Amino acid sequence: METTQLEVHLADQERQLKFFSSFFWHRFRSDTVLRYLKKYEAIESVLDIGAGAGVFGLHINEAYPNTKYSFVEPIPSLNEALQTRYGAGAAVDPAGPFSQRAFVMLDVLEHIENDFEFLKDLNAKMPHASLLIITCPANKSLWSKWDEQMGHFRRYSRETLSDVCKRAGFEVLESKYIFHAFILPAYLRTKKEAVGPEFPQLSSSLNKLVYWFCRFESLISKWIPFGTSTVIVARKT
Repeated sequence: METTQLEVHLADQERQLKFFSSFFWHRFRSDTVLRYLKKYEAIESVLDIGAGAGVFGLHINEAYPNTKYSFVEPIPSLNEALQTRYGAGAAVDPAGPFSQRAFVMLDVLEHIENDFEFLKDLNAKMPHASLLIITCPANKSLWSKWDEQMGHFRRYSRETLSDVCKRAGFEVLESKYIFHAFILPAYLRTKKEAVGPEFPQLSSSLNKLVYWFCRFESLISKWIPFGTSTVIVARKT
């Protein structure tokens, strides 16, 4: 790739990362995970498995600048961009073993065909008593063409996600649903043959409004038995 092309490519990635990092869905998801990391005193070193564009890395660096953030990302172009942003030393060999205090998989597990074997292998590489936080699309009745386009193999309930984690050797500490209000839009999406963009463009004011609505929902989320995403906190025993 020529220098000018590389510059254009990196600039495009920067614009995309800026959009994702400010989008209410990503920011609230990160907020949720960060609260759990702080609650379980596991904020000092975090490995982001399937880091993608590195949105969570931005959010954790904003909230906790002293956290040692590292990542595993199998897609070469994304891995290269992540190393440019976070440094080559932040890239971790996926073969392990790992030494981090906490591990996050944010909307990654649904892309893995054999989730049990993946989690079992991850468990073997993790230090004793380390923390694992997973977020996934929820509710199999919401399966749609969008899931197929995104390369998903499944959607999870709290029970199915807890079950596969337990079978892989983890102790489940807590779990809940999030993004409760989006059940109806997600249901309407199941009726569509044409698939729209992964994340719609919202005005800045609407984006902030929806974000704060999600924050309000979070105050009562542990009592709400549905949502479009599920989050689980587990520990290697």
